[in-house]
Amino acid sequence: MEVARMDPNQSFKILLSLYLCDNAYIGKSLHFQDGWFKNLKELTLVDLLYLNYILIDEGALPSLRKLHLVLFPRLETVPNNIQPLKKLGFLYMEHMTEHFMMSIAPHEGKEHWIFKHVALTGICTGFAKSDTGG
Repeated sequence: MEVARMDPNQSFKILLSLYLCDNAYIGKSLHFQDGWFKNLKELTLVDLLYLNYILIDEGALPSLRKLHLVLFPRLETVPNNIQPLKKLGFLYMEHMTEHFMMSIAPHEGKEHWIFKHVALTGICTGFAKSDTGG
């Protein structure tokens, strides 16, 4: 019996929502490449304990409307290239490191400007315990 193989790039194009939680991804960086997830409207990432960086290529996630980031004890910076996500209307961040939360504070945070274009932003001030150990 022949098994049909699906090209992951084709699969990524038809997804409307993606939910990764409880260490479903254990890498140190998560990279959304140009051309991936063309129709993705909602992305939820929860409790990815080892994640340090989220990289978004220009041209990736062009349809994204909602982004939820919850419980990242090692994520220190806002994902790059949020500014080009023109359709992003809702951004929610909760239980991030204290360093991360200070960097996005509305008046004094150095990275707050990165997502000023987002219409609705929810920020819960609870901190995730930073674990920088190996």
